[in-house]
Amino acid sequence: MLSSMLNSHPSVLCHHELYNPEGIHYALSLRDTEFSLAINQQQRDKDPLGFLARTWAHAQGMPCVGFKMTHKQNQQVFDYAINDPSIKKIVLHRNNQVKVHVSKLIAEKNGIWESYGLQEHAPTVRTLPIGNTSTRVTVELTKLEQDIAMNRAFYQEITHRLTQSKQPYLKLEYESLTQQDTLEKLFHFLAIAPHALTTRSQKQNLTDLKHNIDNFSALLRQVQDDELYRQLTDNVT
Repeated sequence: MLSSMLNSHPSVLCHHELYNPEGIHYALSLRDTEFSLAINQQQRDKDPLGFLARTWAHAQGMPCVGFKMTHKQNQQVFDYAINDPSIKKIVLHRNNQVKVHVSKLIAEKNGIWESYGLQEHAPTVRTLPIGNTSTRVTVELTKLEQDIAMNRAFYQEITHRLTQSKQPYLKLEYESLTQQDTLEKLFHFLAIAPHALTTRSQKQNLTDLKHNIDNFSALLRQVQDDELYRQLTDNVT
């Protein structure tokens, strides 16, 4: 969502997961073109920092170029980006970690990780019609807690390393991405002019988790942590 929002700005070229192990996911505006930063994934993986240099160099005339990176995609690039103060870091997180876990389970089950209502060239990026809410998953409490702990450790590492190196970074919440004050912070941090942003990302799952979790009632009875219980019952009617 954030990647497509940023890419809708006239001064920004924002790619998606360039270092996804299953494919090179360029900015949406370039996926129907012949744009390419590498011949194939093997070349990217053989020289990940060289690929990163080409990312910055092929700016398509934009003063601001970026990409999305998630946990464990490429440790060498992650370390380089974290350590380089000339690269601005936006740390995006989702407050409801239960929904993060459920979304991952549904994506693994469907094989659908991005949905934009358009045909993608990358075979790992499939589309899902708006309103498809039929996918239900079983949530194991132990695996849920492990996922939350892993994500927490990942974000703690990021903020610790940026704080220790005294680098400024922008922390954003997924839940407030479309709010005006969030957008103003984003424009200021990237030093770009305010502009209306749009997103081509489509929400795949309902906000009410009881419609996505097969064992919802049983899971509620297992949960003893108050915060976890609150996140499970968020928006439940």
